[in-house]
Amino acid sequence: MGTFRVSPVSLRLSLAFGGLLSWAFVLSFLGPLVQTLVTERAVALGLTLGFLGGHALGLFVIPAVGREERLVRFARPALMLCALLTPLSVMVPEQSRVLLFLLLGGLSAPFSIAVGVGLVRAVPEGERTRVTGIAAVCCSSVFYLLGAWPLPPLAMLTIMAIVALGASIAWPAAGIRPQGAIAPFVRAGRMADRSYLLSFAGFEASVFFAVGMLLGLTYPSVLHAGSEPPVIFVASVVAVLSVAALAEGSRRYVIALLAPLLLGVSLSLFIISDDCSLCMMVRGLTRVGVIFAGIFLWTTLADLAVDVGERRAFAVGLVSVVASLALGLAIGRMLSADTAIGRLVGHGVTVTALLTAGAISPFVISRSGWSRPPSPVRTAPASPEGNSELDLGNGSETSVDFSAAGSNEGMASRLKRFGLSDRELDVALLLLNGQKWDEIADTLGISRNTLKSHVRSIYRKTGARNRQELLLQTFAHPADDQR
Repeated sequence: MGTFRVSPVSLRLSLAFGGLLSWAFVLSFLGPLVQTLVTERAVALGLTLGFLGGHALGLFVIPAVGREERLVRFARPALMLCALLTPLSVMVPEQSRVLLFLLLGGLSAPFSIAVGVGLVRAVPEGERTRVTGIAAVCCSSVFYLLGAWPLPPLAMLTIMAIVALGASIAWPAAGIRPQGAIAPFVRAGRMADRSYLLSFAGFEASVFFAVGMLLGLTYPSVLHAGSEPPVIFVASVVAVLSVAALAEGSRRYVIALLAPLLLGVSLSLFIISDDCSLCMMVRGLTRVGVIFAGIFLWTTLADLAVDVGERRAFAVGLVSVVASLALGLAIGRMLSADTAIGRLVGHGVTVTALLTAGAISPFVISRSGWSRPPSPVRTAPASPEGNSELDLGNGSETSVDFSAAGSNEGMASRLKRFGLSDRELDVALLLLNGQKWDEIADTLGISRNTLKSHVRSIYRKTGARNRQELLLQTFAHPADDQR
């Protein structure tokens, strides 16, 4: 059974992530708040779609704006600005609130990408599921409390502004390592080939489209639900605890199987409940399914980021999910307001989306990085000459076999991202080719002391401490020509 023991940086990241989720979901999905901000249901739906649309647009343009380090630094002021603008929702004219929600969704997008960067660089691989689980518990707790005891709109928005401000304060910007952060391992074969990316995107898009359809089909009951029974909150916590037990190794595939299954059960209960007597149970199962799908989404995107880069992985992944959720919500709401035939079509579309997710899930599971053990870097016995590797601490040396590292051109393209000089690049390539120190010095015509100075600079810029970590760093991010 897994535990929720995490490092201090991981805990701060999980609290910041939970604050972001709480602020976003309460602002756009909590019925007691949304229905008091507007007088018409169509406008209420517009608030939710405006926020999701703004967030998707922000995620779409972020990869072209700046590098990961800028996003990490910009995340805190961006969310602080969102916190300051949140109470204005009750002060602006009702016709302008959709534009305000669109702005809030866009401004919060950098924080979402920054959370993904933090998962990759600051959270050990074994803690990522727990971090996302704790964030889900935070979100469910805030959502439940505000749903059970609704307050006046201004008071509720003020509380959410404080939550967003707390998330920005908890954000561990200083604990997120720079670009040269060490990758967890080098995979045997690239995970992020086109077929896997398409299958993963199809799986998550199908699941969240089904979530949107369910929310859209039940939208009237969602808006008029003044409170939720404790069982919904308890179910959310149980889901997170269950995920914690499956956090390690290949058992995480259960998450991908349970998400569409729970959503399918939720849809079945909704179909057989004509008077919506089971709507609360439907919402509870839907929430549990969303938690499972969300945890699988964020942890898998963190794996993909090693191959394709953090900005690209999280921007593309989250855009597809947010867009699918918004599309499903809009279609589901439109069909729920139509005739019985429209609702029947909505049920069929949702079932099709869930069946699609179920059909794709075996391929996603079989190709995921955690479905097979990591490929360790092979080591050879230490050289009797004791000069094949540098340890700046005690002088001990180890020989590493890098015969499978790749071509010099490919490695050079990757190493350029660390800002190495031409001479440092030559030294790094020879190090990765397994040459001994004396051989490198003779090849380049430099002294051993000069070589030692170059190696120190290379390790400082890449964040490595020896050749093995230098190899990990080199393949932790794609080459410039692959971006």
